[in-house]
Amino acid sequence: MTEQLDDIVGRSTIQLGNGFQEHELDRLFLHIERTLPGKVHYRIQTEKDAVIDNGKIYLQAQQLSIVGSFTRNDGAFAEFTCHPSKNGILTVDQLKFETLLDFTVAQHNPDQVALWDRVREITQQYLAQQTVVPLPTRERHCDD
Repeated sequence: MTEQLDDIVGRSTIQLGNGFQEHELDRLFLHIERTLPGKVHYRIQTEKDAVIDNGKIYLQAQQLSIVGSFTRNDGAFAEFTCHPSKNGILTVDQLKFETLLDFTVAQHNPDQVALWDRVREITQQYLAQQTVVPLPTRERHCDD
C-alpha cells in the first residue's frame, strides 16, 4: 500500500524548482495553456499582515496560495493547488493535483492521469528553458 501511495503522490505532484512567484506562475500557466492546448483557470490568494513601524502602517505579504484547474480541449479536466514554499518568500514550490482519497493511480480516470503527466512534461520542459530568479518581496505603504 505504501508503494501505491508513493506512486499517487509522485504522479500527482509537480516540483517547481526553487519556487515561483505570482508573475512567474502567470507565465508558466500561459505556456501550459498554449502548449496543451486547453484552458487554465486559477485563483491566487495572498495573505497579508498590517505592520506598524514608526507610526506608519505597512502591508506585508506573508503567504501565497493558488487553486485552479486545467482543461484540455478534448475535455480532460484536473483540479490543482499550489502551496506556499517553506523558504519564507512569497513563492510556491509544488503544484499538486487533486486526487481521490485511498485511490491508486490505476483507479483514477486515465484521461485525468494523462493530463497530469502532460502538464508535468510541459512544466519540466519550461523549467529547463528558464532561469527563474525570484524577485525580492516588497512591502507596500498604505499611503501609497
